[in-house]
Amino acid sequence: DQQMTHDLFVAAVDATASTSEAVAGASVSKAMPYKTALAKVDADVSQTDKETKNLILVGGPIVNSLVAELADAGKTKATDWYASQAAGSGIIDLVEDAWATGANALVIAGKDADGTRSATAVIQKYDDYASDLTGSGVVVQGTVITSVLV
Repeated sequence: DQQMTHDLFVAAVDATASTSEAVAGASVSKAMPYKTALAKVDADVSQTDKETKNLILVGGPIVNSLVAELADAGKTKATDWYASQAAGSGIIDLVEDAWATGANALVIAGKDADGTRSATAVIQKYDDYASDLTGSGVVVQGTVITSVLV
């Protein structure tokens, strides 16, 4: 019934921030530095990470061993699917219960570097594409969502 949201900003120590408009009910209590890694390469993700965290996996099964594991298990698209796509195509694929119940993975990948950039651009501008992001995933071509993954 209730949803909380927050914004995360990364700034230099002693930086100041200002806003051009007031936001009712919003305040900043204090800035807390992140002291743990926000990102890891696939080889550094532990089995515990896979079983207890929601992961965002960037890159297809050829370049990301975690995506390859999911593809081998039939949970996301395999290498042959990427090969059959047009240049510049990418996917955004939500894999529920990827390695354990409640631990999901979001695969953001492309046939090539341009396809991966297209898919990550859609995620980066989520508010612009929210109404097109349906089902468990979509195929992206440039800045256009071309179809829903099946």
